Amino acid sequence: MSRVPANHYVLAGPIAGTVDTSGVGGSPVISVDFDGQPVHDPQLEQTPFGLQVIALIDARPDLDSRHLLLLLPDVNVSGGPVSVPAVAAVVTTRTSFGGPRLVEGPLHSYAIHPVSASASAVQTLK
Repeated sequence: MSRVPANHYVLAGPIAGTVDTSGVGGSPVISVDFDGQPVHDPQLEQTPFGLQVIALIDARPDLDSRHLLLLLPDVNVSGGPVSVPAVAAVVTTRTSFGGPRLVEGPLHSYAIHPVSASASAVQTLK
């Protein structure tokens, strides 16, 4: 059986949802939650390290914002879904109304989360 690149990822755990590399019309379709809260404006990029999804979790003016950085491996499949390891970082960026120079200490902090995922190849409508 021939191998094809996976184009559909199902995520479970604190980071849950689906990532489709191409949906109807060829654009990526991403529906991901972090701790039950939907992320906003997810962006998908192919990188030398696999697929990268970046999305806004939330923002509190003059305090901080949190973004999701999700890395999924490129996968070749020849049958049904394949379990794959993935990783996510929740990046908190501290902010101030006066700009970053008014924030003392690190401006960024990182919380790392392992992600349970399965990858498969699905037929998409064009």
